[in-house]
Order: sequence, then structure tokens, then C-alpha cells
Amino acid sequence: MLRRALFGFILLSLGCGEDDALTTTSSGAGGGGGGSVCSLEPPAMPASLEMCERIPAGVSVDGMPELAAAHASVRLFSVAPTPGEVDAALVAALEGRPDMSAYAAALPGIACAPSAGGERTLGPAAAELVGDVAWITPGTGNVVLPAGALAVVIDLRGLPTGDAALPAALDAAVAPALAMPVARYGRRVRQHNGPKDEVFSATNVYNNESAWLEGDAIAAGGAVDLPIALLTEAVMPPEAVELAGTLRLRARASIFGEDLLAAVAEARWEPAGLAYRFSELGAAGALWPDVVPADRRLEDPACAIQSAADVPAAVQPPAGGAATRAPILPLDGFQAMTPSDVTLGAARAALLTFYGIVERFRRYPADGFADRLNETLASVESAAPLDRQAMKRALQRLMNALDDGHAFLFDYDATPAAGFLVVMLEDIDGEAVVRRSGTPGVDPGDTIVSIGGMPTSDWFAVELEHTSAATDWYRFLVAARRLLPLAGPTELGLRDPDGNITTVTVDPQPQSALQALGFAPSLRMHGDLADLGAPTIHYVNVASEVGTDANLSAAISAAQNATGLVVDMRGYPGVNHYAVAQWLIQRPFQSPQFHVTEWTGPDVKTEPMDQYPLQPDATPSFSGPIALLVGHSTVSAAENFSTMLVDAGRVTVVGRTSAGTNGNITGMQLPGAFAMSYTGMTVLHADGSPFHGIGIVPDVPVVLDAAAFRDGIDPELQAAIAALSP
Repeated sequence: MLRRALFGFILLSLGCGEDDALTTTSSGAGGGGGGSVCSLEPPAMPASLEMCERIPAGVSVDGMPELAAAHASVRLFSVAPTPGEVDAALVAALEGRPDMSAYAAALPGIACAPSAGGERTLGPAAAELVGDVAWITPGTGNVVLPAGALAVVIDLRGLPTGDAALPAALDAAVAPALAMPVARYGRRVRQHNGPKDEVFSATNVYNNESAWLEGDAIAAGGAVDLPIALLTEAVMPPEAVELAGTLRLRARASIFGEDLLAAVAEARWEPAGLAYRFSELGAAGALWPDVVPADRRLEDPACAIQSAADVPAAVQPPAGGAATRAPILPLDGFQAMTPSDVTLGAARAALLTFYGIVERFRRYPADGFADRLNETLASVESAAPLDRQAMKRALQRLMNALDDGHAFLFDYDATPAAGFLVVMLEDIDGEAVVRRSGTPGVDPGDTIVSIGGMPTSDWFAVELEHTSAATDWYRFLVAARRLLPLAGPTELGLRDPDGNITTVTVDPQPQSALQALGFAPSLRMHGDLADLGAPTIHYVNVASEVGTDANLSAAISAAQNATGLVVDMRGYPGVNHYAVAQWLIQRPFQSPQFHVTEWTGPDVKTEPMDQYPLQPDATPSFSGPIALLVGHSTVSAAENFSTMLVDAGRVTVVGRTSAGTNGNITGMQLPGAFAMSYTGMTVLHADGSPFHGIGIVPDVPVVLDAAAFRDGIDPELQAAIAALSP
């Protein structure tokens, strides 16, 4: 009877008839608007505890680059513990017309594809005084508290998801009721210190971990703290749920309407048409409870507030609740192989995954990268049939747009080669010339003019369009490596240095024979150059096939009385090249600059720089003139070593311009049992000047000659001797 009598008093005071025992006809902002019918009953059904049923859709933007960006965000920052399950969801979503509902269904509790709510818009902010209560609707423009307000109601219903102006509008709506700022809760998010490697090394320089990200306080804009009531509904944008939960948990407002889900407040909208949970809200080791209960759970919360007396002036923090939702953990997909099925969904997903992740982390311009994505998507959609080769070619074509000498494709389901063409190739005037050979019938100085009856000029025209490198000359060498694997006996057309053309059929040889031949331009051992008429000039070869830390140390010690030293860095170093640089540079110097893109959550991007101060090492040491040999195959760590010598002004550079690619490599696993790699950082000279695509430029350029290879002459080494001779 007490409850009925109380309702009767309220209704009579509003002029309502006794037959309307549970409804009112309200006027003004209070009660939900003039002439509407109000209910003071709770909703008939409990609100869903499923995150995806509590988030309205935002405005969606069609486009594959946008979908790639959204997928990369989910892969990198969501609560999904492995990238493979997120990629599998994308495969499922792309087998036919892109279907975000299929994507979300494969990622329960992680991603959502809400269908309703996208029509919501953020209108002008409104503040209206009804009696002694200020009714505020968040929106664009300023919010001015009406004079005479003793309490504030903020209506958080019907707000849009994903509107960039919404967070500021929400804070502006609350500010007039606050005399003191309200501290937001921190978010635990995933932090990526560069793109973690999934292919080569689980412990390279890039990693990810969870980190706390502190939010800006809700600013105060009022003269006094006023009681606040927040009107909520079951389906609300994450930004509004975060604001309401913060104010309620900080005991600064009451909630009239519907309970709040922490998982919704921890989510975000992606314009591709999906939302995903990317954070954990909390402070001092305590997370938000899964549910922040409403103080009064009502179907139409506006009906419950007719005056300031209905808005509690003193609010107690809610009792603690369980926090059982999935945590943010470090992401680990190292060597997690994917199914080798080649389907349209797998091909599309592989292209979108690579594009989206690289766009997050790449440091070098890639002109037309989005256009290339669309081109390669079209190629797999029109392929007849869509087989492994078509998918591979599309991935290589996308990779080509990066202009990155560390961008390679790995096919875990490839048919193994029958063997290899055992040669070491150089590029001379756009042709593949044999510098060293272990294949009978193929001699140093021979130019390969055809393979399997196809002119190599035609072959390279295709392969160069599917090869990535920072310079044209290194792109040629990377493409030329694809000549080496053989499916069986293969016919080669050869032109010798005198112009004679012959045809030979070569048999595949084991990979061990190719390894034994070596990949460095020269396999010469350390020592003096007396055999070349320069007994007072010494030579050291830093290539991994020759140089070791121990024998290089001994060789530099043996060169103490030499009039000059040739340091051959045309191959790839197999030593601690920082230590070798310290033996050769006689004053303090700096390493190159290393810039890595870091993301703390999906929005906070930083680009810290590392650079190492280095000291000379006198044991051993060489202080005389040095000629540094570089070539088109000088790449990555070889260029890092060379950069230090050049930046220190320590060497005369002889040879051909290097590959122009430095920085730690990283890789990602892709649908279809493929993997791709790329450079995960920017490397600059010690003074900050650019390096990528420029490389180490010789002071003494050398033009190679096929006849020299035939005659056993090393033109670059001879030029280095000349540079060091009086």
C-alpha cells in the first residue's frame, strides 16, 4: 500500500487520473518530452550481458583498405590471444561478399557487427531548465548551465557510435555540474614496440606487452558540484558507457535507466562496420566490474525525475562486482602456421592482413599502396582458376609496392625444387652475368640470355613487377635468385664475353652445392695483396663465408704495418660488425639512428629513436688508410657496418652502390600457409640524413665487365688497390 500511495501522490500532483496508476503524462524536458507516456516500471526483460547486443552501429565506410585497417586493429589490439584466430575470422568473412557478421561470429566476445544504430547523429547540444533541474543533451556547440539549476540530468540515450566529436561533447555536457575534475580510469591495452616477428625470431628487437594508458580527466567547468543523474539505455556507444561508468564508480553521479557493461566501455568502433574490445578499464590493480548496476533500472528513466529532490545529492560507490571478462595479454603468433587451403576468402584475407599490418608500422613511403591492394584483390577475384600460384603472384605483386629490400614471400606448402642452378650472379647492364659457377657448362663471364626457351629479358620483365627492393639494382638481384631453383633439367641460353651464344641443359644440383659455392662476390681469404702487385696493402673479407670474429681480429692485427687496408663488405657479415667497426675507427663515433613505430593501444603512436655511442677498441686496431668495397648485394647488416665507417669519415668507398635497405626484419604469418616479411624500422645516418633507397654511394665507382669474370679478375678489388696506392 505504501508504494501505491506514493505513486498516487506523485500522479495526483501531476494532475493524472487514478486509473493511470503506473503512467504519467509529462511536460517539458523532464519525463521524456511533452505529451509522452512514461513508465516507472523496470524493463520487462533483463538487459543482455552480451557485449555485441549492447553496442549500436556507427557510420560505416565501404572499401577494402578500410576493412584492412579494421582487421589490423582487431589483430593487434583486441583481446584475441593469437593473430591466427583473427585471420581465420577474416577468411570466413571474405569467401563471398564481405560479411562483417560472419567475422564477428567467429570472434565471440571480441568483435561485433551491429546492424542497427547507424542512423544516429550528434545534434546540437541542449540545456533546458525544468523547475530546478537542468536537462542536458550532449551535442555540438557550447553547453551553458541554466541559472537556478540545483541538479543536472544528462541524457545519454540515442547517441551515435564512432562520431569523433562525441567524447568532447560528453565531457562538455558534464563539465557545468563539476567544480572539481573527475579522474578517469586507466585502460590496460596492448602495446607494440614495433611489429613483433611471427616468422624468424621470437626474441628479436620488436615485442608487445600490456600497458596502462591513463586517460584525461573529465574537466570541471562549474562553480559548485551539482547532483548528477545520467539517463542510460541498454544499447549505447562505448564512449557514453565509459563516461557513465566513470562518474558512477567515482560516486559522482547516479544512473537512471539501464545497467552498464564494462565490455562495452572497453570497446571501439571501426568504420569498416565492426566494433571490438581493445582494453580493460580499472585502476590500482582493480578492474571495473563486468556490470555497473543502475541505481534505478527503469524503462523510461526521465519519468523518475521531476525536481532536484529526485536526484541523489550523495552517492555511494557501488558494491564491488565480478570482473571475469577476457584480459589483455601479449600477442604471440610466432611460427603459428595457417591452413594451406587456397580459397577466395584466404587469398583476400592474406592480402588485406599484410596491407593492414604494414600500414600500421611501415616507415617508408609506398606510393600507390592502396591502389595496389585493390589491383591484387581484383587479380585473385578474376583468377581462373584461383590456385596457389595465382595467390602467390598476387602477394608478390602487393609486396612489390613497398620498395623494401626485406620484403619476401614464404610459401610453406610449395613443391620443393628438384635442385638448384649453382652460380653466383651479378647484374651488368640489366642482364644476369655469372661471376662464379659450380655448374658444368656454365662459366664465369657467361650471360644467361634464355631459360627454358624464354628470353631472360621477358622473364625479368615479369619478375621485377613481382619483386620488392629499395633500389632497382637490388631488385634485379633479388629477382635473379628465382632463376636458381630448378624443377628438373633446364635449358639455358648463354652468351660468352665474346658474344658467342650456346645452349646447354643443366641438371639440378643439391642445395649443399649452392651453399658451398657461396653468395658473396669474393671468397678471397684475408692477407696481403702481393699476388696482385700490392704487398704492402692488406685485405680482409667480412663476408660470412670467410670472416669470423677470431680470424678477422688476427688479420687486422697482422695488418698493423700495412700502408693500406681493403675491407671487403660486398657479402653479408658473419661477425659482430660493431666490434669490427670499433677496431677500424680511432675516435668515438655513433651508430646509425634507429626509429621504431610504437603503438600503445590503437590510437597512441610514438616513434622513439635509438642510437648507440661507440668507443674505439685498440685490440686490435688499424689506423692507416682504408678502402671499403661495397656492391649491389651489400645489404642490411652489411650496410649498417658500412654506414658507421662512412659516417665516421674513415674510408674511401669503392665499388657499386649498395642495396639501400637497413633495419631489423620482421615477418607475419598469413592465411593460406604463406608468410611475408618487411623492414620494421627506419634507419638513418648518424646525423639523421636518409639512407633508405640511397645506400652507400662509392667515392670510386666501378663498372663491372663480364670478360673480367672470365679471366679471373676482380675489378672492384683492383680499383681499391689503386685508391690506396700512392
